[in-house]
Amino acid sequence: MTSFLSVENLSILDEENKPLVRNVSFSIPSESVFFLVGETGSGKTPIAQAIAGTLAKRLSVCGKVFLKKQNLLSVKEKELKKLWGRYLFLMPQEPSTALNPLLSVFRQVREVFQHLRGMDRHTARTATQNLFSALGITQEASRERPGKLSGGMAQRALLAMALASPAEFILLDEPTKGLDSSRKEDATALVKGIINAGKTLLCITHDFSLPKQIGGQTGVLFSGLLVESGDSQIVLQHPSHPYTQGLLNALPERGLHPISDELLAQLERAWCH
Repeated sequence: MTSFLSVENLSILDEENKPLVRNVSFSIPSESVFFLVGETGSGKTPIAQAIAGTLAKRLSVCGKVFLKKQNLLSVKEKELKKLWGRYLFLMPQEPSTALNPLLSVFRQVREVFQHLRGMDRHTARTATQNLFSALGITQEASRERPGKLSGGMAQRALLAMALASPAEFILLDEPTKGLDSSRKEDATALVKGIINAGKTLLCITHDFSLPKQIGGQTGVLFSGLLVESGDSQIVLQHPSHPYTQGLLNALPERGLHPISDELLAQLERAWCH
C-alpha cells in the first residue's frame, strides 16, 4: 500500500546537540490512522512540530518527512504555510487556538468552503449548514464566537473546518488530554469522523484507548526512540517491547501497576548506547 506520509530517520537535537528524537521512522497509508503514543517528554510534540513546520528555531532537525513525494523538511516556510489548510490541516490540543476569536464558527467554516473549495456564498452556506447538522452543532452554537462555546462544541467546530477543507492529511494533537470519560467519547467520535471522511490522520496521544477502539497503526515512543510500531491490536494485545508492556500494565483496567524504576533505568542505559 502506498504511503501518504512517510517519516524517515527523523532526529531532533537541542541547542547543546542533545537528541530529543533519534532516528524515528514510520509511514501512514492513505485514508488510515497512525497513533503516536508516549508519555510527557517522550518526543511526541517535537515530532509533530517538525512535521507541521513549527519547530523552535533553537532546535535542529535532520531526516526526511515525505507527504506523498514532497519532503516537507526541505520546503521553505512561506511555501509550507500555503500547504496548510489546502493540503494539510492541524487540529491542536486546544481548539480555540486554531479558531478566529472574532468571527462566528459558522462564518469561519463557510469561508473555508468559499476560499479553499471555490464555492459561491450560497452554496458554501448550504454546505456549512449540512455539515453542522451532521456534526450535531446547533444553530445557536453556529452563531457564536469560539470563546462562547463549550470545549466539546469548539472541538466539533474545528472538526467541521477540517472536513470542509480539501486537506487530505490531518495532524491531531492530544484529542483526549484532560477530558473526562464522556468527553473522551466525543474525541473518539471525532477521530472516527475524520477517518470516515477519507482523510489520512496522524494522532499524537498519551491515551491507549484511542487505538484500542479505532485500530489503525500504533507507534510507541520512549525518550525520543520509537521502540515499537505496528498494527494497533497487535501492539496492544501482544506488545514486544518491555516499555510498551509497562505502559499497558499501568492502565486502570490492568491493575495500575507502575513501571518499575529498575526497568526505566535499564531502558535509559540502553537508550544512551
